Amino acid sequence: MSEELKYLEFGSSLVGFSDKDVLEVGGCVTPELIATFCPKSWTSIDINPRRFEGKDSSHREFFSHRQMSVTNLEFPNNSFDRVFSVNSFEHVGDMAKAFSEMQRVLRPGGILFTIFGPIWSSPVGHHTWVEHDGILYHFGKQVFPDWYHLTKRKNIFWPAFRNPEKSLEKNREEGHLESKEGLI
Repeated sequence: MSEELKYLEFGSSLVGFSDKDVLEVGGCVTPELIATFCPKSWTSIDINPRRFEGKDSSHREFFSHRQMSVTNLEFPNNSFDRVFSVNSFEHVGDMAKAFSEMQRVLRPGGILFTIFGPIWSSPVGHHTWVEHDGILYHFGKQVFPDWYHLTKRKNIFWPAFRNPEKSLEKNREEGHLESKEGLI
């Protein structure tokens, strides 16, 4: 059984998807798999357009996908009965804005179903992107050395977080990074 199917079965058993308008945040579930849960509609969003490759299907009557951030949902208020998200929130930089937006698009009585692991327990910590001086820095590419977020005190960690260019340059000097042409 696939991981996606396990999460869908668990979510369906708790909150139900049948005949519901569902918003999937971090869209990675295939329309063919979603179809088995009989939603009225299923809209998948993700900021990465590559997440939707191969997901156009014959299930257009209920399935759609859009490139969009959960922190800026382009849907009217009260658009969905359910919000479904699995292992996506470690990629979100502004959790308060994300939850505010999800609450806004949920109808009265709507339910958020989410599962995500401890966001600070990976070697790179939070998997978010940070923009600084027009450049996007991905923390999976060693803006900080592995486990830095757990081993340093806040007064050391947070100033580096606010100035990724300085941290990036230090890690580049110490040989922790790929070439400048590679993803940062």
